[in-house]
Amino acid sequence: MTISSSAEPIYKENDFFVPYFKVLIGSRELDRIVTNDIISLTYTDNLTDVDAFDMTVNNWDADRRTFKYIEGEARETFYPGQDVEIWMGYYYQGREKLSRMLFGEITTLEPNFPGSGSPVLSVRGLSLLHRLRDRQRSDSYIKKRDSEIARIIAGRIGIDFSPIPAYRTVEEPNEFLFQDNQYDIVFLMHRARAIGYELYIEYGENNESKLVFKPSIQGKKTYLLEWGRSLLNFRPTLTTANQVSEVVITGWNPDTKARVVGRARKNDLETRALGLDQDIQVIERSIARRVEMVADRPITTTAEAKQEARETLEKISKGMVKGSGSTVGLPDLRAGTYVEIKEMGEIFSGNYYVTQTTHSINNSGYITTFNGRKEERT
Repeated sequence: MTISSSAEPIYKENDFFVPYFKVLIGSRELDRIVTNDIISLTYTDNLTDVDAFDMTVNNWDADRRTFKYIEGEARETFYPGQDVEIWMGYYYQGREKLSRMLFGEITTLEPNFPGSGSPVLSVRGLSLLHRLRDRQRSDSYIKKRDSEIARIIAGRIGIDFSPIPAYRTVEEPNEFLFQDNQYDIVFLMHRARAIGYELYIEYGENNESKLVFKPSIQGKKTYLLEWGRSLLNFRPTLTTANQVSEVVITGWNPDTKARVVGRARKNDLETRALGLDQDIQVIERSIARRVEMVADRPITTTAEAKQEARETLEKISKGMVKGSGSTVGLPDLRAGTYVEIKEMGEIFSGNYYVTQTTHSINNSGYITTFNGRKEERT
């Protein structure tokens, strides 16, 4: 298999120095005493929900025999509602090399009083984007660029939005996009990751908020991972259980009072997108009679129906080969990026679009686990 020139090799032999993290609450970095009480720190992102973090904190003061962070002077340290920043990475040559993983707020405190061992406190939170989840909607966007969709959604949820004109000129209009009973901000976050953009809230000097939607540095990066070197483990799966040979979308045109129909078949897709060119005929025979019928979309034209049918079939097809694995901690490996997997055989080697990551720093070091689906990078 040819290695893509843009893939960045990562090996266990590389010296990543000392795993390191930084936590800021209310724009102030936690002091060393509190940081030393953090037993583990985990950050998670995926394509279908806002980012989250989870800290496990030692909650026992052995000298005073009290609970450190739920009573006494330090009980306000992790109060819910406070803004929080999570940074993760490494420390070497006397300096930090960290990436900001999340700008969010503390939402949950959960103390644990075990039968044996010291009491601990779980501190959890979400990206500030979660504040913009008002209600789920269904909508359609016809011939709209993604930045135009971002402007529409920002106006709908009541937040300022200032797109950068230079980005809009390079975006191609989407023929048809359907928002299927999703929160506006979650739909926009999914679009951002699909096109290699980042989405976050930016605060000004007077605490005014603005929605930022722009190309992401991480979205342009592909890591090369090899079993026995950079991959600590990897478990791929090929399944045809949910695959179909055809998708049929039906709608209604209120002007003509007529039913509209759009179809997409397996042979309409580029099998290269799955990297299964040599195996596709065998797979197609096994699903030849399976058809997905969809009749609950607000489709009014045949063109919309055909486009929606194709996109639905592509989405189903991309779930044929999936994989999960772990590697050394890589802060820039996020949902929406790609990894190139080597030494897994012809069917399972190739590019995987990352759909979820979990970054964990604890006494064992810094590990990144990921889930992904096999598809060629476009």
